[in-house]
Amino acid sequence: MDGADCSQLVQLLMLVVGLLCIAGGFAVLRASLVGSASVGRGRHDPIPVLVVEEHAEALSTWLHSGVYLRNATVLRFDGHPGEPLQDAWHRATLAGSVRLLLWVWPDWYMSEGPLLDEGHLDLAYRLSVAGFVKDTATSCWCESAWLPAGSLDGIVEHVEVEDWQGAAAGKHLRCHSQPFGHLAQVKEQDCRAGARLHQVRMSRKSFAALGDGWLEALAGRWGGGVILDIDEDFVSVHDSADNEFDNAVGGRFAARLDAHLEALCPRNMIASERIANSALRPLLRVVGECTADLGAPRGETAAQCVEREHALATSAARALSPLACAGSGLEAMRGWVQRLLSMIRLFAEQNPSGIRVLETYGFCLRAAPRTLSAGLSQEGVSKGVQRIRLCGSRQSSSVAALRREGRNAALQEHPDEIEERLGILRAALLAAAPAAAAGHAAAASLVRSVRRGATPKRVWKRIEDGLLDSVRQWAAASPRHRVVQVAYDSDLLGGPGGWVTHSGISAAALDDAARASADLALSRLPPSTGRHG
Repeated sequence: MDGADCSQLVQLLMLVVGLLCIAGGFAVLRASLVGSASVGRGRHDPIPVLVVEEHAEALSTWLHSGVYLRNATVLRFDGHPGEPLQDAWHRATLAGSVRLLLWVWPDWYMSEGPLLDEGHLDLAYRLSVAGFVKDTATSCWCESAWLPAGSLDGIVEHVEVEDWQGAAAGKHLRCHSQPFGHLAQVKEQDCRAGARLHQVRMSRKSFAALGDGWLEALAGRWGGGVILDIDEDFVSVHDSADNEFDNAVGGRFAARLDAHLEALCPRNMIASERIANSALRPLLRVVGECTADLGAPRGETAAQCVEREHALATSAARALSPLACAGSGLEAMRGWVQRLLSMIRLFAEQNPSGIRVLETYGFCLRAAPRTLSAGLSQEGVSKGVQRIRLCGSRQSSSVAALRREGRNAALQEHPDEIEERLGILRAALLAAAPAAAAGHAAAASLVRSVRRGATPKRVWKRIEDGLLDSVRQWAAASPRHRVVQVAYDSDLLGGPGGWVTHSGISAAALDDAARASADLALSRLPPSTGRHG
């Protein structure tokens, strides 16, 4: 068997393993959730909680996991409007799975409402109709502008009437479809309406002020369950213009390296992400060691150090050859790795600390595999093509839009501020929605948003642990003292251990670094804008 045949065989085996892992993940999730999510089955009926990487995966996974969803209400805590997800929500509406979407946005870093269009309305309502583009099987939807609800009574009135023409009349009606993951405008007459989706948005303060009973009343209108959906970036959003990676690596070199990584094709998705990290991070490490001190810790000469670099480069080429986009074989990949080695050597000579940050951050897929398989758009992913990139590269323009100067920016990673926000969210959840956990809760999902750079990597663990604790308390506070059953999606960056596993840095060390960085940023502010200023 020659080299080309071996490469094709390895590639085929890796693809089979990847497919088995995805299928196995669904099977485990289904086995752990089916039968546990039916509403009102027993006193200790567990509420299934799924931890996913990206929002597009949560709904897709619930719909395929066997959890019974019919006319459900989604209570969503999220720092982003999530327009790329509209197609997913409307597909679920057409299937009869979802009827009401309640979006609660965080006023602690969105007080100016940079992503809230049409007058920055706080308590607002929008009606959508989902259907199919005329003479096609492509889903589409039409939606009104956001309308001021004024009060809970105003929301209930809108929901009771379900007056599409009244909601849409003179309110900048917009119709869209999302073929191949790209948002496209559609004429109203070409979108054949099929089902309605009610959308309500409110600030965290408005949500807390509504009190008890309202969510149960709304959800009970259709007799469906409640999905609690929390994006971890609700608690804190990454300031993409002022972070460790950008400061240490710089945007120009990161862009060059990302362009070089375009040659890698992650055909087997998550397995490819792991292969890229296992092959390339040791190369970054040895270049950093050799550049910093000529291999002194090992007692190596400069020649021995270079020899070690070449050995790792050869090993990396063998591991990566099945991922070559052009399928050009081992020799072409050796050339690609050698060009990469030249790039990072030069970078390490100019920036010794930057090469260590590159090794820590490593390599990521641009989007979770299930996001692409669902045909949903995601920033950085064009025409449904998956890529491997640097984990610290800027990924989301919407995240950059959330950037705040001064105190608000400095507090995004401060552990004390994180705990304060978690406590506020927990109190609001317990006060405003305990009845939902009593018998209406069908499922819950936590969305990490770490891979795409929305949730701060250094405080991700603190945020997720706090949110899981909040969901447990929310379930236990119900009259039936329900418990939660947590499952971790197979597409997670770093698996259940997340950024701690991926970076190799302990949660405590990440937490200490976040506190030190935030304290330093606060110390540089005028006294009146300190943490309690």
